Amino acid sequence: MRYSFIKDEIVVNPSLEVDIDKAQFVYQPYIVIEELELESWIEYQVKHIDNYNNGSLDNKDVYEHELIEARRVWMNNYPTGHRYSVKFFTKEHICTEHSSYATFEEALEVAKHLKRALLQ
Repeated sequence: MRYSFIKDEIVVNPSLEVDIDKAQFVYQPYIVIEELELESWIEYQVKHIDNYNNGSLDNKDVYEHELIEARRVWMNNYPTGHRYSVKFFTKEHICTEHSSYATFEEALEVAKHLKRALLQ
């Protein structure tokens, strides 16, 4: 579970489940902290059961190799295991991801700079 908080007037991990919440983030940058989420072989099979029934589901060894590679690439780009994405809405329902960073501090600085630029 991600917790919401405010740092230097930038909202981190806002809850955007209600449309009215989204309206307050139009041209207001916020940060979302993300972790790598990998499905187990069983979860993958359940989600892709239709492909399994057609005989087109990859085998477990191939899938697990892809997971290892995905984790390697993620950890190479985000050594802490977290990605810090700076986002904002251009309209109530259109989210724009500005960029992602390996550190919270870098994302925070970009979000503050972007906020100043969008307010001008």
